[in-house]
Amino acid sequence: MISNEHSKSSCPFLQGNHLNVNNTLSRNLHDMIQQYNAFYKQCLDDVLDMFQDLSVDDTIKYAALSRCKICDEKYPHQWRLSNETLQKFYCSVITKKEKIIECKDFEQIYDIINRAKVRGIGNLTVYDTSLRIGAKLNLFPEKKVYAFNGASIAGQNGRHIFDRNEFKEEFANMSAYHIEDFLCVYKVQRENYDIDVLRPIP
Repeated sequence: MISNEHSKSSCPFLQGNHLNVNNTLSRNLHDMIQQYNAFYKQCLDDVLDMFQDLSVDDTIKYAALSRCKICDEKYPHQWRLSNETLQKFYCSVITKKEKIIECKDFEQIYDIINRAKVRGIGNLTVYDTSLRIGAKLNLFPEKKVYAFNGASIAGQNGRHIFDRNEFKEEFANMSAYHIEDFLCVYKVQRENYDIDVLRPIP
């Protein structure tokens, strides 16, 4: 859960997926996707658009440090990580700058960032950092959905990376990274109502 101290941030780039979904609970996947598109999708898009406007150096800096350039506060997913850990992570990632700018797809970025992680940095931070850097390079997840931590899918025996086409038809018009964001937004709701997001196994 998000602490009260940080959930009160006035910065629009830190509101993201921490609006209160419980005010308008739905047990219908189609309705949940419509709600996501109406109230949450733009929050993620605004953050990624901001990274597109930064230099490569600033992109790597603010992506790895998990800080909003506008207000200099941490992004919600990384609030619990210490500044020291994030600084060490940044120092590791910036040494990979030349390799990063040569990447041709998101998976290459993710692989580089994953190999650059330091003690205390988990899969979600690797993914978030990769997505922010990918926004700058216009390289987004396309064929894979990365579902870590709050976005994880129950009953998958620890599997966290899924093919895009494993998701139900209702997700057909959503990008892979918006599907991940949707899963994170509606984690509690999906658990409470046993809402399945994957296609049935034949």
